[in-house]
Amino acid sequence: KKLNNIISKRSMGIPIQYILDEAWFYGYSFHVYDNDSIKTLIPRNETEFIVEKFIEYSNTMSKNISVIDIGTGSCCIPISIILNGSNIDSFDAIDPHTFEIAKKNILNYKLEGRINLYNIGIEEILSALDKKYDIITANLPYIPENKKIKELNFEPYEALYAKDDGLHYIKILIGILPVIIKKNGIAIIEIDPKHTDYLNDLKNFKVSIFKDLNNLDRIAEIKLK
Repeated sequence: KKLNNIISKRSMGIPIQYILDEAWFYGYSFHVYDNDSIKTLIPRNETEFIVEKFIEYSNTMSKNISVIDIGTGSCCIPISIILNGSNIDSFDAIDPHTFEIAKKNILNYKLEGRINLYNIGIEEILSALDKKYDIITANLPYIPENKKIKELNFEPYEALYAKDDGLHYIKILIGILPVIIKKNGIAIIEIDPKHTDYLNDLKNFKVSIFKDLNNLDRIAEIKLK
């Protein structure tokens, strides 16, 4: 009966990760579904590059690293980083849509003492968090609003699409970056390949772009000049 129920939902196009409330990321299992109104973006393999770049960069820094993950979703990025042995002094994570699911994953891996979860959006960072960070990670919505993808219909709209040709939230991050990042800090974000030119044209930042396994521009490392 249970199997038939799963097959029935899957035949409707519902992702198996939501049916089972289980998605795998960087070798770890994460809750992604509470109900049709409360669910996270299903973690993708491409986003694992953020974890890899973080670990690579953090190994060059001191042990007392302060970090924030913006738009944390299931909290898969902070959890995966910590479980891979990174020495993090404090790891803040924010998301106004998926707080309860992220909290469940933090508790599941017994990391409530190491990850500070905030129920706020990127627009509230400056007023709610008076901090500067060594490393900033973010997988923000970056699909242009006018380019709906049918295969993503069951995933949360607010985690996928953004105004201004998909750049809305990335531009907000760029705007606050000089205030929230330390002098020698770095932001590691996932991007749409079409955003490469915008990022490379930024005047006050040093930007490095890295490709994913499909040879598409996918990860941007951003530093203050």
